[in-house]
Amino acid sequence: MNKKLIAPLTVAILLLSLHCNSAGQDNWISLFDGETLEGWTVHSGHATYRVEDGAIVGQAVKNSPNTFLCTDREFSDFILEFEVLVDDELNSGVQFRSHIAPQELVFWFRNGEGNYQPTTIPADRVYGYQVEIAAGGGSGGVYDEARRAMTPWWPEEDSKERNAFKN
Repeated sequence: MNKKLIAPLTVAILLLSLHCNSAGQDNWISLFDGETLEGWTVHSGHATYRVEDGAIVGQAVKNSPNTFLCTDREFSDFILEFEVLVDDELNSGVQFRSHIAPQELVFWFRNGEGNYQPTTIPADRVYGYQVEIAAGGGSGGVYDEARRAMTPWWPEEDSKERNAFKN
């Protein structure tokens, strides 16, 4: 397979854990055991994921829709902490407070002119908030994946948070 097609969306997650505050107790929960993808499911597209040297490695598939590796667990009150290795051409992100469409869904949102417009997503499509991870700019922006085709709504373009990402 052509390396140029693979490299732009290859992500290696080195550390993936959640800090949950449950009944006043501070608990860190590791979502990844460093050896298998047990407890994880692929949704929406055709990219592949594997464990390599204790990291999750994703490999893009040409002409595939967005693909998501999702934990099978649900959390309510959490802090998500992780590290990524990115390719210079990467355009990816991490979903949080997101959902998987049980069937085709239609969402209505106002467009730039203030008129309502429908957005239809297919069954098994992941939708919800995403923190952008993109070498070359845009990292740290929060999007509404699959529902609203819009630029990040947080943080502001020139904020320190928006420029915190180091390639």
